[in-house]
Amino acid sequence: MLHILLKTTLGSAFITSGWVGRTVVIVLFALSIWSWAVFIYRYRLFNRNAKDNGDFLDILAENMTFERIYNISKEFDGSITRVLQKGWEVAQQSSKKETLIANTKSAMQRGEVEEIARLESQLPFLATIVTVSPFLGLLGTVWGIMRAFIDIKTYGSAHIMVIAPGIAESLITTVIGLCVAIPAVVFYNYLSNRVRKFTDEIDNFISETEERMRSDHPAKLPITNDK
Repeated sequence: MLHILLKTTLGSAFITSGWVGRTVVIVLFALSIWSWAVFIYRYRLFNRNAKDNGDFLDILAENMTFERIYNISKEFDGSITRVLQKGWEVAQQSSKKETLIANTKSAMQRGEVEEIARLESQLPFLATIVTVSPFLGLLGTVWGIMRAFIDIKTYGSAHIMVIAPGIAESLITTVIGLCVAIPAVVFYNYLSNRVRKFTDEIDNFISETEERMRSDHPAKLPITNDK
């Protein structure tokens, strides 16, 4: 396998490149593996979360009370149910019914912030890869061209055999830098879009839960418009 790799264009370019080019390639290769690992892990996590949220919301009925919804949520492990359980803990501690809705909603919103932070975990790393990879490739490109000119000066010739190592070094780092950055930006945009959808889902659920709580105690709980 290694023998075949060395015979390829990229393999031979890597072998003929200098230590700077090789270092850049190795770093980019590590970043590529890391970005794919983050994407695969987040993709599976988001799918499980979406399934749990969807299954939970599908079985809810319009006439269910807040307590009934909480009991059903124990069977699921999605971001919506965890936010709901945060609100229920505070609701159980509320001594006055006049403050029940406000306290519960505030607790659910704090839970939402925690869930969104959990979902967004490692996304900044992908954003960093998107930014850094092309610059690492550019570093290798500039270094390879410098090496080619230095070799011309050293050997007093611009023969292809003299400048080939430097040119190969510049090209391989450019190609690999782009090959790392392009998938990473696709991964980042895809995952960020799914996080936004989860955020909208949780916001809608909090609003619906607030309306259910008001309908449970319409005479005892004041209507508050603060978010």
